[in-house]
Amino acid sequence: YSILDFENPNLFISSIHRSYYMEKAFVIRFENPMGEVMDLPITELFKGKKVERINAIEELVPYDSRIDSYSVATFLIK
Repeated sequence: YSILDFENPNLFISSIHRSYYMEKAFVIRFENPMGEVMDLPITELFKGKKVERINAIEELVPYDSRIDSYSVATFLIK
């Protein structure tokens, strides 16, 4: 059993944890170690859940499913 069906050898999940500020939500952080921008179909991975892009201190940032090269993308899943 897996809570996440994720198959992309070029993206890493660097963190999964409960939200520090919101009950019944969790944070997932993806890391892109490649030299190119990658698209992550995050809403498809978490169908039926509300997905918001956040920064490291759980503040909302403009939603974008792209992850810049050598960067991270953090999402709040409710």
